[in-house]
Amino acid sequence: MCSPFSLTLEPAESYHAAEEEVGKEFPDFIVSKIYPNADGTYSRKILTIIEVKRNDEHLGDGISQALRYIESARGQSCHTGLRSYLVFNDKYLALGSGGTNHSEQQRPVFVDPPHPDSLTSVLCGLASEYWN
Repeated sequence: MCSPFSLTLEPAESYHAAEEEVGKEFPDFIVSKIYPNADGTYSRKILTIIEVKRNDEHLGDGISQALRYIESARGQSCHTGLRSYLVFNDKYLALGSGGTNHSEQQRPVFVDPPHPDSLTSVLCGLASEYWN
C-alpha cells in the first residue's frame, strides 16, 4: 500500500484525518524516480512538483505556494532545474527553481495533438529522460 508523503518523506497527516487540510504544506503531486541502492534501501530523486487549483481565482496564492514547495525540496536529491507546475482550469504555469523566476505565460494542459508546451509533453519528456 502506498502512503502519501510530504517533501520530507514523512506521512502527510492531513490525508489520514477527517478534517480539511489546514496549515499543511503538501503538494498535490510529487513526481519522483526511485533508485535501488546496493544495501537494499532506496533513494528518491524529485523530478517535478505539481500543485492543482480549481480555478485561477487565487492565482497569486497558488504561485507563492508552488514556489515554497520548490524551496522545501532544496537540499534533497532533485532533477537539475527542478520546476513546479501550477495547474488551474485547463492551463498551467511553469515555476522555476530559482525561487523568484517563473514564467507568467499560461500554457495549455492538454492539446490534441500534444504540443511541446503542453503539460502532457513536459511530463513525457521527464519520463523519457529518467527511463531505466
